[in-house]
Amino acid sequence: MIDAHNHLLDFSKILSPDSAQQTILQRARQNGIHTLLCNASCENDWIPILQLAANSNDSPCQVQIPTVIPLLGIHPWYLDKAHPGWEERLYTLLTQHSKALIGETGLDRTTHRAINNSVQENAFLTHLRLGTELHRPVTIHSVRAWESVLSLLKEQSSLPPALLFHAYNGGREYLKPLLRLSTDIYFSFAGTALFERNHRAHEALSLIPIERLLLETDSPYLAGPSEYLTGLIPQSSDKPHSEPSDLRLLLKGFAQLLHTSAEELENRIENNLSRFLSSLTAL
Repeated sequence: MIDAHNHLLDFSKILSPDSAQQTILQRARQNGIHTLLCNASCENDWIPILQLAANSNDSPCQVQIPTVIPLLGIHPWYLDKAHPGWEERLYTLLTQHSKALIGETGLDRTTHRAINNSVQENAFLTHLRLGTELHRPVTIHSVRAWESVLSLLKEQSSLPPALLFHAYNGGREYLKPLLRLSTDIYFSFAGTALFERNHRAHEALSLIPIERLLLETDSPYLAGPSEYLTGLIPQSSDKPHSEPSDLRLLLKGFAQLLHTSAEELENRIENNLSRFLSSLTAL
């Protein structure tokens, strides 16, 4: 299986830093997760993520860990910490690492971190332009900002080769206009979509074309109900954590919602991720 979105570096905040990543990676592989799309949140993540990806490709055969695909970008929550010139530094790293994707970028209109709207939009457009120019897929974060995201995407004369809306929360109303943008638009869902009360996610899930669907953990965030957690990470009652290993359990939950078998859904997801990543094979 492939985890379409996670933040592996953040496990160092939960587990001891010297073992966190290796523990999580080995456990993921043991649970059949062979590829992880690891997203950056800020510039300080870029080099460690690239190193993590390099180490996953060079790991000795006796230490089985998944392949890590790096995504470089700046999450809208952390734009206030971005240093001048980050755009040029991001461009340089992306040109040096042809297999790196772009993310996590996007817009967030919550008050979690009150980043100026124009700052968010300019950064989002920068990521989109880089994705278009360098022919890289882009992963998008959108919370309470779907009108703005859709408007900005429509204004572009051309788009990156593929777009992934991670942890999709736009409901049914934005699906058709987003799907009309391109034949390479994908939507991924995390464990939070499996909560019984999340009717909005359930409705959207039922309407998304199966060939555009992806699954993610957003680990260590967006944990699903307790029955979809492996229970191997220390949990807090107010904010449970997820990990890539949970994806095997999540698959069963999403298969039930979609009235299909876990095996059929897994095959679909594998094929969808292959298409999402197909532009990299030309680089």
